Amino acid sequence: MPLSPFIDPSTGLPNNNTLYPNGIYDALYDFDHQVTFRTIGNAYANYTFLPALSFRSEVGADILALNENQFDGKESIDGAGIGKAQTIYSQSATLNTNNYFTFTPNLGETSKLNAVLGMSYEQNDLFQSNANGQGFPSDAVKNLSGATSITGATSTNARYTFLSYFLRGNYVLDEKYLFSASIRTDGSSRFAPSHRYGWFPSASAGWVLSQENFLKDSRTISMLKIRASYGLTGNSEIGENRFESLYGITNYPNLPGYTPTQLASTGLHWEKTAQEDAGVEFGFLKNRLSGEADYYQKQSTNLLLNVNVPNTTGYTSLTENLGKMTNQGFELSLTSQNITGAFRWTTSFNIGYNKNRVGDIGGQIITSADQLERAIDGEPIGTFYMQKFVGVDPATGDALYADANGKPTNDYTQAARYAVGKYTPDYTAGLTNTFSFKQVDLSIFFYGLTGNKIYNSAGVYMSDGFSNGNFDNQTVDQLNTWTHPGQITNVPRAGLGEAPGGAGFSTGNNNSTRWLYDGKYLRLKNLTLGYTLPQATSTAMKITSIRLYASAVNLFTWTKYPGDPEVNTNTVSIIGGGEDFYTIPQARTFTIGLNVKF
Repeated sequence: MPLSPFIDPSTGLPNNNTLYPNGIYDALYDFDHQVTFRTIGNAYANYTFLPALSFRSEVGADILALNENQFDGKESIDGAGIGKAQTIYSQSATLNTNNYFTFTPNLGETSKLNAVLGMSYEQNDLFQSNANGQGFPSDAVKNLSGATSITGATSTNARYTFLSYFLRGNYVLDEKYLFSASIRTDGSSRFAPSHRYGWFPSASAGWVLSQENFLKDSRTISMLKIRASYGLTGNSEIGENRFESLYGITNYPNLPGYTPTQLASTGLHWEKTAQEDAGVEFGFLKNRLSGEADYYQKQSTNLLLNVNVPNTTGYTSLTENLGKMTNQGFELSLTSQNITGAFRWTTSFNIGYNKNRVGDIGGQIITSADQLERAIDGEPIGTFYMQKFVGVDPATGDALYADANGKPTNDYTQAARYAVGKYTPDYTAGLTNTFSFKQVDLSIFFYGLTGNKIYNSAGVYMSDGFSNGNFDNQTVDQLNTWTHPGQITNVPRAGLGEAPGGAGFSTGNNNSTRWLYDGKYLRLKNLTLGYTLPQATSTAMKITSIRLYASAVNLFTWTKYPGDPEVNTNTVSIIGGGEDFYTIPQARTFTIGLNVKF
């Protein structure tokens, strides 16, 4: 805050007497060093048995190791006058292999067949350890060995494996009738042995009408293809060991033992999504205008969710297969060559619409970690469910909320929760225009979306008139705070340290729609201008090509949201999202570069 000088006027150094810790001051005495080692390798072998039959074996490894050492000096605010240190080691090793036969028989000039039969396996081993210590005699010794007291140490390891078998085939007849089918079985170690495998078939068909005699010579239609598909996919992203009863280590009171930490959910199995898709690909006037249009419908069943259990069990939640979710919508992409020749102008446009709904969750109240979003029957996933802010009482300056009957009340405990929007957008769209003339090229890319909401979780601190007792910098709208009876304003009265709720309190610092905003935006995502040297010049320099370019990213943004609308702080699960808590905005970046090809 301006009340806390960044620099101490008496010393000229960063100030260590601020309302909140001065990170730049601590940087004089603290450090956090992280070193990552990563090895990625792949090898393969091919063997051809017959002209139509071959075998390929692939093996790969991705090994990542992280060493991290932190130290907070005695003089720093974080060091608290005693000095603190932490060391962390983490290693992730992923091994995978794919082995498959490919069959490509010669069926003549009009038919093509490609069939694949094989398996794949993936294994990941994760090991992590960390230790904390404090009480350093001085900042001269910064290693953990210099601590007089080891305050904590832990280590964990985990493994997951996937094993799959698959069969797929593609058949083409006369370059205009296209067929494809596959079936695979996937096994995941994240489920109990009796539920580890799931079957996932798919099929598709296409018809290239522009290859038929009645369209083959058309001057208007250059390309026309219709297609349809159906497929079943699975999801097992729930983390490890959710199907087992788990125990943790306890040492209270300094005696080793175990304590239960997780209920078993032995019936866990694959979450499945069935998707139907119908689409058309087209091109007109020698593909001066081309594009694709698709309609899809996805039905997810047996969702993997953390559901509530009675607290009398000693637990609060359990991972189960519960409910379903539907997604349906369309996607359209268009590309037009507006001007051809020495001066070229090409436009690409895409737009997508998606409608999402949750169903059959059995009356469960499933919320995000901060309880601002919910999964609600008949509503989109991640629906904001909170109290409605309806204004300020002109007589008292109290914040007003809607109760269960929709009437205003200044008692926050009597305010009802409502479904007030969602974090997922209805529409997303992108527009790219590319221009070129001789050696000069220009590309302009816009991106935007609409139909979503953004919740500013920091509003209860940065726009609350200090009623939380905090001293965060306040937003400019606080200049309109209520100050006297009869004043009409939308900003409740300021009140330092007022607890929320009850008579005599403003109640303006509670989670509500006061900080829920329309999330739509349009952003000039990328602008690039380039110049390529003439080929004769490059050849004379014995270089294939030279291109000089300048680009800007996130140049302009049009939005009603007071911050960066492209944020998503709460992403712990599919329930949560669309929140902003002091998120650092995306950088506006300017780049000048040179591409040289030899």
